[in-house]
Amino acid sequence: MMADKASPTLRAIETIMDLKNENEFLKISNQRLLSENEKLRDFIATAAHELRNPICPILGSIEVIEEKVGNKKEDIRDEMVRIVRNAKRLQKVACDILELNIIENGGNVRLHLNEVEITSLISTVIEDVQSKHVAKTKNLQIIFQPNHDMIIVRCDTLKISQVLFNLFDNAIKFTQYGNIVCSLHISNSYLTVTITDTGNGIDPTIENNLFEKYTSTSQNGTGLGLYLSKKIVEAHGGRVWAENNSAGRGATFTFSIPAYFA
Repeated sequence: MMADKASPTLRAIETIMDLKNENEFLKISNQRLLSENEKLRDFIATAAHELRNPICPILGSIEVIEEKVGNKKEDIRDEMVRIVRNAKRLQKVACDILELNIIENGGNVRLHLNEVEITSLISTVIEDVQSKHVAKTKNLQIIFQPNHDMIIVRCDTLKISQVLFNLFDNAIKFTQYGNIVCSLHISNSYLTVTITDTGNGIDPTIENNLFEKYTSTSQNGTGLGLYLSKKIVEAHGGRVWAENNSAGRGATFTFSIPAYFA
């Protein structure tokens, strides 16, 4: 009788010991995962830096060579343009990975604010994105329609340039023909930038998580561009959104940030 009464107690003790052992195992496993995750973050940061560090001297050397060659040999200049274009692609990937690593580690997008004339900035970005897609934009018109002579925005010039470049770059990737129209609007001390294309529109399979990281239907790129654009705009106190055009062709991407007139 005593053995029978003790059996449930022994089984309970064994169960408690098993739970303690499992809990200890889970604790150790969790510590290992945290350690591996930290190592992965360190590796990503190091790899991104290693990617980025050689790019600046490559681009600098190309500039020197271009000055020396001039227009003498067009075939050489074409090769140099190709080198620069691909070096800049590597540079963008490295910068995106570094920015993502900061955000994933609980950091914020770092802003260096200054007063920027936005119409001039947009014009410069359009020139840059056209030079990247020089072959494709021969049959694709980019139209910029500023309705104010001068709009001053207090923002991080490089970061907002990055947002603009990402949105134009995205529009060109998915637009085979027609045009891309950029327009500005001021309301309630906010600047709204709208980029409308005549492309494929937003794929329904990614429409709900369009601005999340790694979301893309393109074979090229990291799927970080729109995610980082959203983080940058939000860091400026604004917001970004997108929708398919009501006419059934193309999409419209819009972002809004605080602004004031000069």
